[in-house]
Parts: sequence; C-alpha cells; structure tokens
Amino acid sequence: MKTRTPEPSSVQNRRQLQSMERRRRILAAANKAFGTSGFRKTSVDLIAEEAGVSKGLVFAFFGHKDGLYDAVIEQTLVTWTGFAEHQAAQYQDDPALELASMFRGSFEFATHSPMLRVLMDKQDRAIQERLQSLPRIVRDWRGRFANVLQRGITQGVFRRDIDPFLTSRIIHDIQSLYLEEMIQNDGVEYDAKRMEAALQLMLRGLLDPASGPADPPSI
Repeated sequence: MKTRTPEPSSVQNRRQLQSMERRRRILAAANKAFGTSGFRKTSVDLIAEEAGVSKGLVFAFFGHKDGLYDAVIEQTLVTWTGFAEHQAAQYQDDPALELASMFRGSFEFATHSPMLRVLMDKQDRAIQERLQSLPRIVRDWRGRFANVLQRGITQGVFRRDIDPFLTSRIIHDIQSLYLEEMIQNDGVEYDAKRMEAALQLMLRGLLDPASGPADPPSI
C-alpha cells in the first residue's frame, strides 16, 4: 500500500490562510447582503458571487443558509461590543472617560452596520428568536460597565453610594432605548446632541462631588 507523503508545513499554512480568507470574504458578503435585503430575500448564490467563491464552498463552511446567518449574527454582535471596547481602552486610566467612550461607541458602530440595525429591529420576531448569543453578550457588556463603575468608586471618581451592578443595567437600558429609537426611525445617524445630553446627565449623577469639578469630563 502506497503511503501518502505529508504536505510540507508551509503548504499547510498557505492552505489554512487561503481558507480563512475565503471564509472572511463569505462573511463580509453575507453581512452586506443580509443587512441590505434581509434573510428571506438573500440567496446563497448572490453571497457566493459577491465573495468570489463557489456556492458549494459556502455550504462547506457553514452547512446551510441558516448556519451562515447565525455566523453573521454572532460576528456582528461580537464586533459591535469589541468596537466599543477598543474605543474605551485608551481611557482606562480615567473611569469617567472610559464609561463615556463605551456609551458612545455603540452608536458610532451602529451608523456603519446595516446588519446591527436589522438585528435591533424588534418587529422581526424571527430574528430575535435566533439571537442565542445575545443574553451572554448583554451580560458581558453590563459586566464591563460594572467593572468601570467599581474602579471609579475605588478611585474616588464615582460616588460610593451607587450600586455598580444595578447602575450598569440602567446605563445599558438607556443605551438600548436610544439605539432602538435610532434604528426604528431608519436613521443612519443618531441624534448626537440628545445622546450627549443624556450621557452628561448620567455622569453628573455618578461623579463624586468631592473628587473635583462638577462638570463631567468630555472626550
């Protein structure tokens, strides 16, 4: 029996990189198509053509159209929170600025993500039922807010009488309400002045008066 000669590691690495790139192109094409036309009006043929791959390869990666849609949902939600996290990372030495940046970051991402607007549209119950990872992501995001609040309390930036976990839920609820309103109004841009006013009022209630000036910091 003839023994198959293993491929050199360089060839294996190249194949793996090519596979990852094709998968990335498929997800990018699917994100654009689903975000523009929705699940029902988007065909796998269209996605494959846009990604420059065969229809068979799409099925090889994701199994079926539903599997591809689930992957796009997961990617959108993870990228959404990751974007806001990245924006806030530069302010880790200042809890007030970090909190403000996290709050603003979600709105900035939503203006450039048609798929996020589709997912946030609660009129489509079928989509909402598919968001299996949403509870975990929401829990992690609220936990991130709570960590910043606790750090601010420890540093004397935020008031010591606030509950960081309860407050993180309130902040997340306010953020979600503004996002939902923006999306249901088909707004490509959010009302920045209104959002900023809400953010400043929120920070005024959180800042410890003994820590310095009463005016909340701005980025």
